[in-house]
Amino acid sequence: MSAHPDFLHAKFNLVARFMSGASATASAMLAKSSRSVSPDPNIIGVAIGEKNNEEDATGVTSVRMFVKKKLPKSQLSKKQLIPASIEGLPVDVVQTGTFKARAAPVNPQKRIRPAPAGCSVGYDLEDGTVMAGTFGALVTDSKGRLYILSNNHVLAAEDALKAGAAIFQPGLLDGGKPSRDQIAKLTKAIKMKTAGANAVDAAIAEVLKKSDVSAEIPVIGKPTGKRDAVRNIIVHKFGRTTSYTTGYVTDTDALVQVEYDKGTITFDEQIVIHSLDRKKFSDGGDSGSLIVEKPTGKAVGLLFAGGTGYTLANPIGAVLKALKVQLVTKA
Repeated sequence: MSAHPDFLHAKFNLVARFMSGASATASAMLAKSSRSVSPDPNIIGVAIGEKNNEEDATGVTSVRMFVKKKLPKSQLSKKQLIPASIEGLPVDVVQTGTFKARAAPVNPQKRIRPAPAGCSVGYDLEDGTVMAGTFGALVTDSKGRLYILSNNHVLAAEDALKAGAAIFQPGLLDGGKPSRDQIAKLTKAIKMKTAGANAVDAAIAEVLKKSDVSAEIPVIGKPTGKRDAVRNIIVHKFGRTTSYTTGYVTDTDALVQVEYDKGTITFDEQIVIHSLDRKKFSDGGDSGSLIVEKPTGKAVGLLFAGGTGYTLANPIGAVLKALKVQLVTKA
């Protein structure tokens, strides 16, 4: 839908004042004004969209300035200060990070060394079962030991496996070979009960060789920390099946019933996510993916289930607390 002419005029005004390589329309506007352009490399876009506060959408249309990083006013010159409004219209400053062309990432279903978070992992039940899920993140305990983080049903076969069970990359469904591809051993899985509500579907497996794994998630990079999910924040993930996808949080306190091989299991206080486009945010095999807020890089959840158009995630704070571990994050 076309934007109102007033907003388009305000948009081009800001482009002309703050961005190099301005469009012809913006350049013509600048030529008619007494202001000189002050290109700021931190400002990388101007758009028209809904103004947001820290935690929620506002329903107010605004001119949105995309910046690589929000900076305190004390670090900005007078010319670099973005106005709170322009031509009587609100201005919203949005930290987006640097926009980059997305080259094809690694194939998460292949054998990779070092194996990045987001790739295929799985167990071997030695009964002919072949499966694969996603290695979500690297975590450490209080003694500095390094673990792969994923779901109980990805690393522990819904409580069927005991500590010490071998974990392979890639999972056997993706061609992993028990003779050569073990990268971790199951350490701890949070038991999933069929009566009452559960908080998480989570497990960790201790890494055998640190050089065989990486905390870097393709396209996303290392998480920068963690935060609570709130409605409408934009998130992304990289998983074994659908690779890189983006979405937004629709609900943050959901009680849901999820079908497992062992039966129907109830979870409470869960996160619900919907895709930003027509593609699926997740599919079978993406379980275990770390869900990260854009553009802060902070982890918000651990993907564990999905339905038609919607994905479920455990709050990352609950996952880390239950397992008594911390995320390996960007320094």
